[in-house]
Amino acid sequence: MAVWYENLYMGINAAPLYDRIYRSIEEEIYLPEVYLITIASGSKDQLEAFESIQLMMPALRRRLQPIIGLALGKGEAMTLLQDIVRDVYEETGDLHLRKYFEEKIKKQKETD
Repeated sequence: MAVWYENLYMGINAAPLYDRIYRSIEEEIYLPEVYLITIASGSKDQLEAFESIQLMMPALRRRLQPIIGLALGKGEAMTLLQDIVRDVYEETGDLHLRKYFEEKIKKQKETD
């Protein structure tokens, strides 16, 4: 089961399809052109965006990090990443995206 950021970022085209996308990810049915923005699985990167269909590979599915955003298409995913970077910078004054979202997810889990 995926961990979803409670204040999930959604692209303008992905937002109306949220319920369908959410159910498909949870049921391990991956839709083409649906991009997930997650905390990066590697320790050097901060966030990553990839097409959900890549989760058909078991190794990627096992390493799935918390989902921060949803987008339809690569262009929308890149725009959403820009929005996320801007929002975090405006709130914190820095670009420690990984740390920011790890702390938010930790607090979210504590209150669940």
